[in-house]
Amino acid sequence: MTLLMDSPEEMREILAFCRDVAIAYGQAMARTGCHGIQFGESTAGLLGRALYEEVVWPFDCQLVEALKPTGVAVVLHVCGDSTAIFDLMVASGADCLEIDTQVDLDWAKARAGGKVALKGNVNTTSFLGTVEEFRAECRQALLAGKPGGGFILSSGCETPADTTDAVLQALRAAVETDDYY
Repeated sequence: MTLLMDSPEEMREILAFCRDVAIAYGQAMARTGCHGIQFGESTAGLLGRALYEEVVWPFDCQLVEALKPTGVAVVLHVCGDSTAIFDLMVASGADCLEIDTQVDLDWAKARAGGKVALKGNVNTTSFLGTVEEFRAECRQALLAGKPGGGFILSSGCETPADTTDAVLQALRAAVETDDYY
């Protein structure tokens, strides 16, 4: 982030390199039969709208555009609170947006307007709690995300390494049953 502020042109060169590597990787994954490619912006939510839109977002759009012809689903993830840039994420052309816990799922669902699928946004710390608490959070996410389709229940960000099998099974059970209504 300091490089972005101190030397924005150098940062653009780095982002262009990263875009090119991600495109090559995504195209290679598509050739293997992969169904989807997810890429993430770990600091985009911290940049603020103006810097994201000016510097980072064009590279996200170029990456999505280059991967679309491969036929794989393209998923864009932004860590943290991405509400300030959510409309840009929708406009990126990605097939799906993985949203973190800090983004209200009802709000995102309304603003996505069926233009893009949503993935998330179960709190990553909930994966380390009790199965009962985890089920309740999955239920809440499904109630907000499932109506109208276009929703994938998952963690809002990384799933902790210490997640128990019972919690992972509860996640699977949540999407395989309709008893959350």
